[in-house]
Amino acid sequence: MEIREFDGTNAHTLIDVKTDLDAVLSSNQRYVYGLTVNAAGKIVLRKMNMDKGSIGLFN
Repeated sequence: MEIREFDGTNAHTLIDVKTDLDAVLSSNQRYVYGLTVNAAGKIVLRKMNMDKGSIGLFN
């Protein structure tokens, strides 16, 4: 999942998510949640704190 400038430049990756699965921004705009695949091949939920930039997995 990336964010970019309006003209497509200055891209920044927020979190790695599986492209055919969904990602969402929380209602208070503090967290980004996305689905990805872990090393064992299982789908897991990944979370990024937009305030601190920390990333975690929910296994």
